[in-house]
This record gives sequence, C-alpha cells and structure tokens, in this order.
Amino acid sequence: MTPDPTIVAPEEPPTWAPDDSPQPPSSDVAADQNDAAQQDNGSLPLLLGFIALFIALGAFRSWWIPGIIVGLLFTLFMHELGHFVTARMMGMKATEFFLGFGPKIWSFNRGETEYGIKGIPAGAYVRIVGMTNLDDIDPAEEHRTYRSQPWWQRMVVICAGSAMHFLMALIALVVLFGAYSYAGFNGPPWEVDRIVEGSSADEIGVVAGDRITRFDGESFDTWNGFGDLVRATPVGPIEIEVEREGETLVLAGELGARSGDVVGAGFGILMNEDRASQGWTIEARRTDSNADEFGLEVDDVILRTEGIARPSQLAFANLLQEREGDAIDIVVLRDETEVELSGVIELDRRDPFRGFLGVGARFVDEPDPGWGESIGLAIQDFGTVSRTNLSGMAAFLNPLSWFGDDNSTAPPANASPTTPAPAPPENGDANRPVSIIGIARLFAESESADQVLYLFMIVNIFVGLFNLVPLLPLDGGHAALATWERGIQLVTRNDDYRVDAAKLIPITWVVIIILVLIGSWAAALDIFAWPA
Repeated sequence: MTPDPTIVAPEEPPTWAPDDSPQPPSSDVAADQNDAAQQDNGSLPLLLGFIALFIALGAFRSWWIPGIIVGLLFTLFMHELGHFVTARMMGMKATEFFLGFGPKIWSFNRGETEYGIKGIPAGAYVRIVGMTNLDDIDPAEEHRTYRSQPWWQRMVVICAGSAMHFLMALIALVVLFGAYSYAGFNGPPWEVDRIVEGSSADEIGVVAGDRITRFDGESFDTWNGFGDLVRATPVGPIEIEVEREGETLVLAGELGARSGDVVGAGFGILMNEDRASQGWTIEARRTDSNADEFGLEVDDVILRTEGIARPSQLAFANLLQEREGDAIDIVVLRDETEVELSGVIELDRRDPFRGFLGVGARFVDEPDPGWGESIGLAIQDFGTVSRTNLSGMAAFLNPLSWFGDDNSTAPPANASPTTPAPAPPENGDANRPVSIIGIARLFAESESADQVLYLFMIVNIFVGLFNLVPLLPLDGGHAALATWERGIQLVTRNDDYRVDAAKLIPITWVVIIILVLIGSWAAALDIFAWPA
C-alpha cells in the first residue's frame, strides 16, 4: 500500500473557530468540500488522449511497451485492491483509489471514494483515513480510521496487498503446471548421462543412469545448484551419494580441479581442440607464467608430453597436477616443425582451483500433472521460490554480492523445459537489484506465454515479500508499527497508546532516499550495462 503522505509530510491542523478551539466542521462545510471534490474529476478528453498515447506507442514503437505498462498497472491495481476491499470490510473509510501518481487525468466518485487515473503510471495508492496519529480526522469519523481498529484488523488490511501478489503468483503457477508442462523452479529431475573419461567421476565409479542425491554431505535442488556446489568444493577427498537401480550407494574418491583453472590460471595458457587430430592448440598465453618459462607460444600444437600423445586439456591438467614440482618435456608442433621444450612445473595457485567432477546430465521427462495435482505442486513451488527470494534479499544486504559471479539467485535456466525464461543480465553483476526497466526488458525478451507467466510469478512473489520488509514506508513498516503499538498496549494496559509518527519521519525519508538511489542505480545498469 502506498503510504499515507502524512507519514512524511504532516499537515498543519485546521483552525475551526476564531478562539482556536477545535470544533468539527459543519455539515454545510463538509458538503461544500465534497462538492469541490466531485467537480475536480479531471478531463475525459485527457483520458482518451492518454489511452491514444499508449496505442501510438504500440503501433509505432512496440506493443510490448504499452503491454508491460498495463501489466504493471494491473499488478499494482490488484495490490491496492487487496488493501481497499479489506479496509471496506473492516469498516474503514477509504477516500481515494488511484492508479498512477502526479497530475490527475480523470476520476469519478462513488459514495465516499474517488476513483481515478493520474499521469505518471509508476504506482498506485489507496488513501485510508487515519493511518497514523498525524492525520487530523473529524471526531465523528474517528471510529472509521485505520488507527482506531483492533490490531488483527489492521494486520489483515496492511498484509492484503502482499496477499494479492501471492494469490496471483499461485494462479500463474497452477496454469504453468497444468497447461505448459512446467517442471518447477528447481527444474525437472535429472540423472547422469555421460562420464568424462579420466575425470573424478570416472575414477570414483559413477556410471550413466546414476541419480546423484548428495555431494560431499550437501544436498542441492537443481542441476545448476549441483554444478555450483561442485565448483565451490575444495579439491580433495569427497563422498557422493547416488541412487542406482533402487539402491543407495556411497562412492568415495578424490575431487579433481577444473582443467580450465589448472591450465589457464595455474599454468598460463588457453587451449582449444580445433586440431585435435594432431593435438590441442595453444590459443593464448599469459606472460610471466609457467608456460612462458617453458617457452610455449600461441598456435603451438601440443603433440605429446611424458608419454601422453595428443593430450586433451583434461589429461594435460591432470599431468600438471600430478607432476607439479617436477621437470618434464613437452613436444609441440610449431610452423610444421616439432620442437621439444623443457621446464619445471610451478602452478600459480593464488586463486584456488574450482572442483570438477566430470558428469553430464539427462533430464527425466515426467507426465503432465492434472489440474488438481497442479494446485499442490504450485503451493510446493511457491515455497521454493519464496525461500530463494528471501535468500536473495538476505544476500542483497551484502553489497559485495552485487559484484560477484554467483548467479544462485537468478531463475534456473532449466525452470521451464518447453521454453526457458530469459536470463537476467550476465555482465558480472547478476545478483544486483533489477529495476522496473530490467524487468520490462526481461518480459520483452520473452518468446512465449509460459515465459511471461513464469516471470510474472517470480516478480509477484518478490514484490509481495519485499513489501513485508518491516521498514516504513513499506507495508511491513506499517505492520511492525501496529504490532509495536499492540505490544505496548498489552504491557501497559493502555489501549489509547499510539506511536508518534512524527518521530519516524526522518527514518522514513532515509529509507525512501536509499530505495530511490538503489532504484536509480539499478535502472542505469539496466539501460547501459544490459548485454546486447
């Protein structure tokens, strides 16, 4: 719910009488004020022009632009509708329900509420009277204010916005499971399909058809998560738990390092197999590296070394690790001439080598669920996505994570087996916040309805959770405020206790400024740093 403006800009109390004694406004004054509100309903031609602008954007630019704006406004409308309906159910008075901010485009009055559209389609709000003690309310209507209601009623109203986001996400999930063969946020189940010859998996005894359930004592949810876990595990002894033909087996052995790390970061060359019939070719070489000391050059083809003919990158990496500290000979083909080079292996280990197991996956197709089963799967997947979002928000509190290469908070690439959702930016900051511009670009890059539904689900769960963060001006801040008041009332037995919202204005402004700065920074990155 958009915070009542009085939380950050309290109004001066009106003067009712010459002697400054507070008196309720007369019925005539109230009627005049209502008539004035009725007359200030904007312009219907302006509304039609506003709609025409949207149509023009679609016709001459891209239909995604008005489509995304309408989708955003629909989401915001549903959020505010949750607040509005529950407030009315609890007997509270809501005087305004608007889509957008800024200048009024058009509105109409029904009963005591003005409904309408404003010129900046970047939000929505419902004005419920008496949100804080700063609101000056006619004493005759105090019983209809938000602040005068029981704690549980205020909690229902303030949490209803997030509840609407969760409801929309659940509906999207049910449709995804029931109509689009969606395999869940964790992706479809998988089993080992191939083993890299000479890899750790080959030596440990993993075979095609195994289902790896635990890796070195750790569980995982997705194929991507399994890969992240392997890369993060130090090179050395490991245990792998697999399911094979209905039995659970524990395999033990040594986890090797990623060959690219050993050969690249450790030895100082990049290899490719364009001429694999002769040997792997050196594509690049780092100066002042161990490879430089050997005398290796770009375009050299490694023919043989220590009895290994035409070594692959993996075989060469294994040799480098096994013979580290020893002198070896490397025979290369250079300008159609065989050249023998010698040196001592001294790997650069300033950056730890990432683990490499050496298995490929085959995703297991499962029958599409019925609509009844889809509901249960949707609830289960909702919990998974929520946990992932909460983990992402916790990681966000550490700004260093914005610049890392951990993509664990991004939607898994195999989330939808039919048409995977587009990935977020991969420019080294995939954990950073994504602005509304970035979200719009993700939607614009979607290629099918299930991708749109998938992103719609992800966005709604995140927005619903984020709104519950206990900081003003977010909904969670109002919930925390109501809960604090109720706790003090129970302890002091003073049901009239209210938090002085004026004291919270500086904190609220700090939060608003931080959110604006983060949003502006994320928007700038989404505009200028998005991959082409």
